[in-house]
Amino acid sequence: MGTGSKIPRYDFHIHAKYCACGGCSMEVAEIARHAAAAGTTALAITDHVNNVAMLEKHRPVPADIRAAGSDLEIFFGVEVNFLDPAQPLPFTAELKAEYGVQFAIGGPHHHYLEERDIPKIIDAVHRMHLIICENPLIDVLVHPYWFGHGSFTPKGWAMFDVNDFKTVPASYARELGQAAAATGTAIEINASACFLAMGGDDWRAAYMDYLAILAEQGATFSTGSDSHGYDGLKQIEWSWNAAEKLGLDETRMFRPKCKPLNK
Repeated sequence: MGTGSKIPRYDFHIHAKYCACGGCSMEVAEIARHAAAAGTTALAITDHVNNVAMLEKHRPVPADIRAAGSDLEIFFGVEVNFLDPAQPLPFTAELKAEYGVQFAIGGPHHHYLEERDIPKIIDAVHRMHLIICENPLIDVLVHPYWFGHGSFTPKGWAMFDVNDFKTVPASYARELGQAAAATGTAIEINASACFLAMGGDDWRAAYMDYLAILAEQGATFSTGSDSHGYDGLKQIEWSWNAAEKLGLDETRMFRPKCKPLNK
């Protein structure tokens, strides 16, 4: 790892009221106010797209961003969920243009297996990561190796933990880092999902080792709180600190290749 460097204070993974993921109270103007208090200088609203019909819920986002009255730079993104490996992602260039979406983050939200076979689960998720990198519509691969409880506990399985994560082959990390560098897909350093929700200090140390392998391959990274509430916006510090410990600088950090909607 590097010795640390100042990186941009971006938060490009924030949920709002539009798909109920961020709760009905998450208004853009208030998000911007709380994000500014946390030290954020640029942010993005990135609610979920699980299917094509959900895009209609995003239609008010651009107008709300322009009306937010914030000094922060605010972008309009979506989080495209990889919900069925057998089907194409519910997002196309035509839909992106129709709804005015500026960029997309996305990734798997399940492992899709019927047995708790950790090597098979890791292999399946790794293959989905590579597919995401190959998709030119996805700019950022979200929260690698985050798993929600819905992927494990309804079946009576123990949750994916640090001992499971440590079995991710280094060759998989190298392959993903190389694929991300080759395609220009950023890897997300996710604060709430990957640094706080999955485990304690042992998990975080192992995850930093994983990110370091990705960084060694030349991958770029995106920082995101994955906030679903105003208090969660403060968690972005975890992402910024991790990026600095990796020795990244502005040239290795993702930023949408367009102007913020409110500037």
